[in-house]
Amino acid sequence: LTTAEALAVVPQLAAMRDPDAALAHSFRQEETIRLQAELLQHLSVPLIPLIAGVVVMPLVGRVDELRAARILETLLHGLAGARASSVILDITGVPGIDAATASMLVQVARAVALLGAELILTGIRPDVARTLVDLDVDLSRIRILGSLAAAITAVLGPHRAAAAPR
Repeated sequence: LTTAEALAVVPQLAAMRDPDAALAHSFRQEETIRLQAELLQHLSVPLIPLIAGVVVMPLVGRVDELRAARILETLLHGLAGARASSVILDITGVPGIDAATASMLVQVARAVALLGAELILTGIRPDVARTLVDLDVDLSRIRILGSLAAAITAVLGPHRAAAAPR
C-alpha cells in the first residue's frame, strides 16, 4: 500500500464512522452515476442540425429496444423543435440489424411522415440489406440513399438553387 493509496482511504474510513457523511457520499455517487447515464443516453442518439430544415442522426453501435425508443423520442422532439422537413438517419455504424431494429426504422419513418417531414435512410451495408430482405421489411415509404454524403448532396440541392446568385 503506497502512501497515496493510504491517504485516499482515510476519507472513506472517516465516512464509515459518520453515518450521515457516508449517506451523503452515497447520494453524491448515485447522482454522479445518474448524470453520467443521462449524458451517455444523450450521446447515443445525437440529432445534428445540418442546415435550416434538415437534421441528421448518425447511429453507431447496436440498437436495442431501449435505444430504439430513445431514437424515436429524440427524433420526434428534435424534428418538431427544429421544424425540419428532412431527417437523415445514417445507420453506417450499426453493426447488425434484427427484426426489432427493422421495425423501429419503419415506425420512425411513419412518425416522421406524420409530422410532415421526409426520412432519408443512409448507410445500409450489404449484410444489413440482406437481413432487411430476409425479414421482408417494407421500406417503400422510406427514401434510401447509399451514403450520408449522397443524402447531404440531395438535401442541399434545393437549398443551393435557392441561394445561388441570379
